Amino acid sequence: MGVYLPFFFREVSQSLRRNILLNVASASTVLVLVFMLGFFSLLVVNVNHLIRETMKKIQVVADLKSQVSIEKAGQVKFRIMKMPEVERARFVPKEVNLKNFGKDHPDIDVKNLNDNPLPNTIEVDIRDPDKIEYVKGEVKKYPEVEAVKSVKPETLQQLLQMARSIYITGIVIILVLLVSTVFLIANTIRLTVYSRRKEIEIMELVGSPLWFIRGPFVLEGLLHGFVGSALAILLLNLIYSRMVEWVVRMLKFVPLLSYSQVAFDISLFLLIIGILVGGVASYLSVNKYLKICK
Repeated sequence: MGVYLPFFFREVSQSLRRNILLNVASASTVLVLVFMLGFFSLLVVNVNHLIRETMKKIQVVADLKSQVSIEKAGQVKFRIMKMPEVERARFVPKEVNLKNFGKDHPDIDVKNLNDNPLPNTIEVDIRDPDKIEYVKGEVKKYPEVEAVKSVKPETLQQLLQMARSIYITGIVIILVLLVSTVFLIANTIRLTVYSRRKEIEIMELVGSPLWFIRGPFVLEGLLHGFVGSALAILLLNLIYSRMVEWVVRMLKFVPLLSYSQVAFDISLFLLIIGILVGGVASYLSVNKYLKICK
């Protein structure tokens, strides 16, 4: 096979020179569709990241009884921390709780209160949001705990359902884009195959094996996929980086991932997809033409 590679490269080089417009059209098709694929992939990744960050802020808050000492509260926190479902636990004095309450309710003057009505609390971060109700039940059993609060179960289920729906929708969109990419590139490359139909017929007449006929076209498709996906990655990098800068400046509360955090995985994914799609589309195009000619 290796001895035929110079021939394949020579055929591809000639095709690139003779069919400039078709080659540009094929590479541009890859560029547009791989860019769209990358954009939706980044959208899905960021939405999932946003939901994960939101989930991390969902806590179980244990109100301690008023007679529980600071030392005893530390022991309770330590016992909670030993639970495998717990990520982290923090003791929050009632003075801090009152201060935070005042920030959340500026219409209430908490400074002039004679007594602090709020309890000392322990804030508990959960590893898995599905385990919140279990952790609440376990913490509620502690004799030092007065009450346990968390997000409503229906609200949590809505967030989890939203995460699953976005993930499934993103996968479906990506699959549709992949199929569309293969179909459109196959049609574009089919024009190149048709323009060289005489050469193919001559090679068939002299008994050339099918893999020998297909080789240059498949190699050409791989090259189209590589060039188109590489340009799409560069364009996506430029646009996404500018978009992240704008969001960080205008919408600071939205935790978008920087491109550097996902650049390698997304770029590698798009490059592999572009090359594979170009090769597969070329193979299908020339294979279909060969079948028609028989």
